[in-house]
Amino acid sequence: MTPRIEAAIKLHPAIIGDVIGRPLDGWQAEVVSTALVDRQDCCLRVGRQSGKTESAAQLACALLTVPALINKSNALVILTSPSQRQSSEIHRRVLDILDALSADFEERNRLSLKLKNGSRFLALPGSSDTLRGISAVDLLLLDEAAFVDHQLISAIRPMLAVSGGRMVMLSTPADPTGFFSSSLNRHGRTLASVAHPNISVPACECSVLGTRTSTARCGVVSPRVWR
Repeated sequence: MTPRIEAAIKLHPAIIGDVIGRPLDGWQAEVVSTALVDRQDCCLRVGRQSGKTESAAQLACALLTVPALINKSNALVILTSPSQRQSSEIHRRVLDILDALSADFEERNRLSLKLKNGSRFLALPGSSDTLRGISAVDLLLLDEAAFVDHQLISAIRPMLAVSGGRMVMLSTPADPTGFFSSSLNRHGRTLASVAHPNISVPACECSVLGTRTSTARCGVVSPRVWR
């Protein structure tokens, strides 16, 4: 990756999509900026096939390649989801983006990688046992967060409290209960919430960082999961 591209990502991290020819939509760019510029935790609820995986992968790659975004020389990014298959899918997407950026690898494995700048990415299944003992996490991506169990959340929160890292929770809609649902309704100075339906979701209003609204039409998912 050239110094010019690195400087551009440091100034505007969401530009990473333009660099690799996969520009982010406005709401996706907001998520990247919220986590890396505003340094807020983020709770993201989107419809299927709306770009959730791409948002998470580009967010991870921006921090891995330019850890100066958080004033560090290297970064540790952890991804976890309810199944190993889901974690593997985002890991593959991260590798694709890093290859497109011509990133320099020190190690690259099936579920982990390390860049020559010292940044590391780990893709783990959603089990409290796999996360216990990991420290100094700068960014934790919790995929399909509405479907993880309470034990996993209990393992995550102390880890982030010690490191001061940020957590980005991403999920398709589910019943409005549990930690993910309560987090969506708790946005404020330290937690931003984003709701973005796709065209398969019934017409509804959705808040974007609590400030703007958009609409979608047609679908099969009950509107109540968006409220």
